[in-house]
Amino acid sequence: MEQSLTPAKWEFLLEAPIGILHGESIEWLGEIAFFRKEIAFFFMLLEKIIDINSQHKTLLSIENQLIDLSSKKLDELNMDVQRHEEFLAVIIKTRRHDESIYRSKHNNLSKKFREFEKEMKTFKRNFFQVVEKINNNCT
Repeated sequence: MEQSLTPAKWEFLLEAPIGILHGESIEWLGEIAFFRKEIAFFFMLLEKIIDINSQHKTLLSIENQLIDLSSKKLDELNMDVQRHEEFLAVIIKTRRHDESIYRSKHNNLSKKFREFEKEMKTFKRNFFQVVEKINNNCT
């Protein structure tokens, strides 16, 4: 089930001080760093599983999903959040840009971040199911 912003939270984010939005962006960067470690861990596990059971075709699909998550989507998300933070620095420094643009971009980035989290959970669920199936076949 997709989680979306409640009207109350949406209103809060529309009116929240820029510092709160900045704090959320910093949290995203921390989560992205954690996702990178998780993905590296899954690559390591996958490599060991492939060494043990190289005949399993599903493992190639899982490997491709990991590559897509790490080298495309996570990198893109990280770049987007970094650019978002740079845009905030410009707003604070020059006050030339309308904060509503920043808030709108922040909302879009929040949705993108939640979509990535959802995709990561789906990947982990699938990964665990495949590993469990392989493990059951080996015993």
